[in-house]
Amino acid sequence: MSDRGAGRELTSQKARAKGYEVDALRLGCGWSRGDLSRPLAVIESCFGHSHPGSIHLDSVAQKAYEGLLQVGARPAKYFCSDVCDGITQGTEAMSLSLASREVIALAAELHGKSAHADGVLFVSSCDKAIPGHLIAASRLNLPTVFALGGVMSHGASFRTLESVIDARRQLERGEIGQATCDAIYDDGCPTPGACAFMGTACTMQILAEALGLALPGSALCPAQSFELLRLAQSSGEALGRLIDEGTRFSDIVTETSIENALTVLAAIGGSTNGLLHLAALATSMGTQFSLRHADEVFAKTPLLCDIKPSGQYPSDLFWQAGGLPRLVDSLADVIDGSTMTITGKTLGQSAHDYLKVRPTTIAEGYLGRFGLSPESIIRPADDPVRRAAPIAILFGNLAPGGAVVKWTGADDRARFFRARVFNGQESALREIVSKRIEPGDAIVIRYEGPKATGMPEQFYATELLAIDESIAEEVAVLTDGRFSGATRGVCVGHISPEAAAEGPIALLEDGDIILIDVGRRRLELVGDSGGKMSEREALSLLERRRASFTRPPAKRHTGLLAIYTSLASSVEQGCLMMPPE
Repeated sequence: MSDRGAGRELTSQKARAKGYEVDALRLGCGWSRGDLSRPLAVIESCFGHSHPGSIHLDSVAQKAYEGLLQVGARPAKYFCSDVCDGITQGTEAMSLSLASREVIALAAELHGKSAHADGVLFVSSCDKAIPGHLIAASRLNLPTVFALGGVMSHGASFRTLESVIDARRQLERGEIGQATCDAIYDDGCPTPGACAFMGTACTMQILAEALGLALPGSALCPAQSFELLRLAQSSGEALGRLIDEGTRFSDIVTETSIENALTVLAAIGGSTNGLLHLAALATSMGTQFSLRHADEVFAKTPLLCDIKPSGQYPSDLFWQAGGLPRLVDSLADVIDGSTMTITGKTLGQSAHDYLKVRPTTIAEGYLGRFGLSPESIIRPADDPVRRAAPIAILFGNLAPGGAVVKWTGADDRARFFRARVFNGQESALREIVSKRIEPGDAIVIRYEGPKATGMPEQFYATELLAIDESIAEEVAVLTDGRFSGATRGVCVGHISPEAAAEGPIALLEDGDIILIDVGRRRLELVGDSGGKMSEREALSLLERRRASFTRPPAKRHTGLLAIYTSLASSVEQGCLMMPPE
């Protein structure tokens, strides 16, 4: 650390002056007396044996630890393991998924404050861990760096985790044998790291870098590579510099930074959960956030990344193609490159510098093995995968507060569906498995919002429909719950207000006619089983139904889920846990 950093009164030194026992307790942790006067950096890690995205983070945290020692700081490791949506999927535990983000945020906030940290280095890879760390970072507002855990390798023939669901169904239909199915399972997650498709984990790694909080080129770095460890050590060194300079989280992450992250979310075809987490971050920061404005960003941003599930390639090729720096370069006309990053340089300059030392020939060398070029994965702006992002915000009499749609096909025309209404995913799954869903049906899964059941993902409903080729492109799913980042098909989620808040979705009945018009951004009730009706007639119908509406008995929750459902805010606020007014 420089003399300027060492001479400034730091939070850790203020704590020593106030608490006479602090020094003795630090010495009891094996610190030297020289350590006591060094800047204190908390390393907040999600390491644990919970899933592939976290099992290797101890080595990442250790390298960050060494980097901090190298620049004269005194690091201290803290842990709060995350959970895996893939492991909780389809069970009651999935209702705790979004609540786990709050637990991670609260633990990290507790650790940073109680340690009297001068800076925090967050080590995380996946769906709720990175968002939880972002929320905590905004609350702590200390010098902050993210050391990301990288991505797993793809399997044979670009296979990724979602292929195991197809394999299981093929086995059940007798199309493959048990040995082949087992081999596909063996190949689904071949290494540690985030799952190799553009689900929430990969999306959030890229967004953390886009916000300026992670070193250039660190998002989706191969999890087993020495490069990931070198980046972790450099991340520790970067945090030491930020502590020295007094550069805080709020100096890096601004309203403009969040808009950049929205632009990147659109360009990568990322998980709709990314939008939810950016809204939660903005709410935590007290920054303006509007779903309507987010949709304006999506509408003007081309889809540039040809990555599953919106595209055809696994997400580990994103880093090989040049990563976020190459994407920022391609987005130069629609992204604000003047925002600051932890490098001390702007986003645009950091991207330029990275590409200068990591020339295109390196990316060509990686991808040439597959007969691909960098432009195969990250397209130039004048040759996009699609002219507009595959994410849109819909409004209308069924979603006054908005709803999020991600459609993996190119079809954004107005389409009409007849409602099949279910109070929860379980009953919907029974109908899907029993083949009682027909083309033209809109499967409405309600009472799955944050205040009802914690807003679990409706992954199996969408996946079972997607693999049934007879109806895959002819049905829709509407829900006040969430979707997995691996979702395929016409899926409208985050419908607000949710059914538990007596939103219009609670008033739908079987046979209602629903309009989904992505092009015009509309989600409307336009008729009932008797036929179509005018907008005024539809509103009148909803009013009559509301007058006689009786809410089904609410599910009884205990523990964490009871706390979360009682305090969860709306989707416009990112479903962040908020104190009662």
